[in-house]
Amino acid sequence: HLESLEEQAEVGKEMGVIALNIHGGSQAWDAGALVKFAAGVAEVEARTGVQCMLETHRERALSSPWKTKELMAACDAQGIPLQINVDLSHWCHEGENLFSTTMDKEFVEDLVAELAIHVHHIHARVGWHKDGHIPDPRKKEYSLERKTHDRWWDILLAGMLQRKAPPRIMPTFGPELFSSTDPSVDGKPPEDVWEINSFLCDMHRARWAARYGCCGCCGPLCFYRRDGRGQKGY
Repeated sequence: HLESLEEQAEVGKEMGVIALNIHGGSQAWDAGALVKFAAGVAEVEARTGVQCMLETHRERALSSPWKTKELMAACDAQGIPLQINVDLSHWCHEGENLFSTTMDKEFVEDLVAELAIHVHHIHARVGWHKDGHIPDPRKKEYSLERKTHDRWWDILLAGMLQRKAPPRIMPTFGPELFSSTDPSVDGKPPEDVWEINSFLCDMHRARWAARYGCCGCCGPLCFYRRDGRGQKGY
């Protein structure tokens, strides 16, 4: 794992890459192996100068809130730098819920606040209990999922801005085969992924500009849109 990461970081460095998002580790590894892996990732970053962020991704090192809290606490205790790209939709998929019970809600919201110390990038995808993400965040039938993720993103943003680390934010609703199907349109995925991601960018700009006095097209917020053809600054 670490040898492959270092090879890719070196190639990326030659291409001018400044950061890597890593689907790294495995949820099957024990705590010791995960800490060792996180330390190795930090060493690769130090040697190459390319920022290395572990993503909160299903089946990986940060696959669930509980795995993430355990690894984060161990890294903090041992002084291991842990840089994270947050995609909270994976936790919903892995746990098959929105963590809406009182106990789960408080635990996850407290953990998200702790995560803000380590987060450098946000994949703004709206998760739910059925699969990777809801079919279409513009539809009112998914308002509960939207509101839940809005609350988590607000917590992250507040913490990131407090430590003066401008977040990078990318809605990552993907193209057909990656996207969820929508039962309201004969089980087909949404046709225009670009419009969905643009909607989320506009939503974040409007909500956060009102709170933090920024238009969203320059600092402190940096937005990206993604569709099947690639990504673009916004």
